[in-house]
Amino acid sequence: MLANDGCSRMPIYDPIARLEEGVRRELEHETECSGSFMASTFESQFANNWARLKYTGEADPPSREYVGKELLFESNLLCARDIHSFIALPNRREFELCFYQQATLRRFLEQHAAESQQDKWKFWSIDSSVSIGVVNLVVKFWTGRVSDHDVEVYLNRYCSILQKPYKPLDQFGIWYGIRKYKVELKRDANNHLMSLPTSVSLGPYNGRLQYPGQEVRCFICNSTDHRVKECREVKCWKCANLGHKANACKNDAECSLCGQRGHSFFHCPRSFSNVARRGTEHQKPVTDGASDFRQRLGL
Repeated sequence: MLANDGCSRMPIYDPIARLEEGVRRELEHETECSGSFMASTFESQFANNWARLKYTGEADPPSREYVGKELLFESNLLCARDIHSFIALPNRREFELCFYQQATLRRFLEQHAAESQQDKWKFWSIDSSVSIGVVNLVVKFWTGRVSDHDVEVYLNRYCSILQKPYKPLDQFGIWYGIRKYKVELKRDANNHLMSLPTSVSLGPYNGRLQYPGQEVRCFICNSTDHRVKECREVKCWKCANLGHKANACKNDAECSLCGQRGHSFFHCPRSFSNVARRGTEHQKPVTDGASDFRQRLGL
């Protein structure tokens, strides 16, 4: 796009278009990465998405056919098109699997972790390129008014933060809203890894969370069968329940920041603004009128 002032023609810099393009590239870049923030080539994809099954029993090791039938494809979790290669190693006790998608590999590892005490997995160990609990997380808010403190209070509901955020700058040396974390996902009461939501709303501020192998869920009903635009459910953004809207809600509010009931984001005692406000109030000296007057006179 060109501007003509009658004397010269100069290109107009469009900051909004540049920001949107930068965000798109960052999120695509992180989705393709595994274990680092460097883009993976097609050849290295399978090197980053492998698992090695090792038989540790004293009896003769099982055949490749047995491993495929009993350990891999017995459940509906895996199918043949998920796997790039399935190779029995020369020692006959180990089997290497290379997966097309890291999300599928993570689901397989999670299944093994959940079923490791069952008889079929009793004499098997698994080594992998992926640590199922540790991920590189990208957080993007479409505003600069959300503090690192509030982002981390929210994340701590689902994961432990292993490294403070890296906040990349654009070519002008200005931060453009991306935060990158290394986190370890927490486990629920059933010892299953908790997945981070793909979207987040803190009061009026909306954001997006993304990491390799993430299970995409509907932000409204939490289903994996569809996206938000296809969801037919009605959600109350006051109490977070389905079936009614906030203007008809009679329930206690659920805080979108800390997840506790009884208050909203703006009244959350853990929010940055409220913590800072309490700190300021505690630091303010309490004096009587006479001493304050003497201080102003320098007495």
